[in-house]
Amino acid sequence: MNKIEVFLNNINNNISDIHIREEENIIVRINGRIEYSDTYTTRKEIIDFLKLHRILNNSKEEYKYYGFEQFFSENDIAIDNQKNRFRGNIFLYSCGKLGIVFRKIDKYIKSIEELGIPDILKKICNLNSGLFIITGPTGSGKTSTQAAIIKYINENYQKHIITIEDPIEYVFRNEKSIITQREIGKDSESFGCALKYSLRQDPDVIVIGEIRDNETLKAAMNAAETGHLCICTMHTLGVAATIDRIIDIFESDEKEKYRFQLSMVLECIYSQQLISVKQDLSSIKRVVVSEVLIADKSSRNMIREGKNNQIANYLITNKEKGMISMDDELVKLYNRNIIEYEQLIFHCIDREYIDKKVSKNKKVCFFD
Repeated sequence: MNKIEVFLNNINNNISDIHIREEENIIVRINGRIEYSDTYTTRKEIIDFLKLHRILNNSKEEYKYYGFEQFFSENDIAIDNQKNRFRGNIFLYSCGKLGIVFRKIDKYIKSIEELGIPDILKKICNLNSGLFIITGPTGSGKTSTQAAIIKYINENYQKHIITIEDPIEYVFRNEKSIITQREIGKDSESFGCALKYSLRQDPDVIVIGEIRDNETLKAAMNAAETGHLCICTMHTLGVAATIDRIIDIFESDEKEKYRFQLSMVLECIYSQQLISVKQDLSSIKRVVVSEVLIADKSSRNMIREGKNNQIANYLITNKEKGMISMDDELVKLYNRNIIEYEQLIFHCIDREYIDKKVSKNKKVCFFD
């Protein structure tokens, strides 16, 4: 059997990413840390692996030998093995060497409870319309959270859910809901095109893998405004930064228009990050830290008036409404000795707020 195939079939649960590079050992990311394996791969083994999964056929490989390299340049792929699904990207580096980076996706889709994300998000799943944004840095578990949300809707409501992805990651089966999964490049030419035509396919819920440009964002906001629950992800950390990022996507003369529209259609921003913590002397696990804004009259006014600087304090003072402050959650972990002071400072959003909350006699951070 192909060496890469054997490796992927035998990875442990703590591995999240796999780096495969010609004439190098396979590298993995375990609980956020980079580690080298003993498995060495060649260019031929990588190409044979791509052929095994029918990603590459002989004609495309012939093009490569004749100098046609576009196929290997930033090409997104997805594959399955016996236990897992993998989202990947094929690329060239160091003037023509071949590499692949895979992100592992468990075939088993975890629930909201299993992921440890706030139960308040279940209330958002019950809405018939609006914009629900899931955010966090790369590797923070956004895709798993989005999948858990879809799983919850699928198990509890009779909806038509359309997902628009690049590529398809978690694979769903219909339960109470109907789920239509569409992949960019195979089922539709672009996010904007897929979103436009999804509105003619009787959707109740539209799920967008990632907001990448203002065309996609405009289409998502319009879908949310016209009676659909639109769930999407963005690469931002924290509620205020997400709102800033959304407004910054638009041209100067459009900002006020879309600030107003956002204030009307937004229902929830959920932001998360994963932090590695020691369970005992020999094992490490990752815990999720969350921030939640549930849109209400006051927060909508803040968005409409551009008062994002007030949002952090609003989250802290309105916990009874389901709001969660990420910095407050980090301080709780620190006070329970679950994370170190360096981790608290490294992962916080507002250093000044943390300094006020944490006792002065605590350990000094090396970032100071």
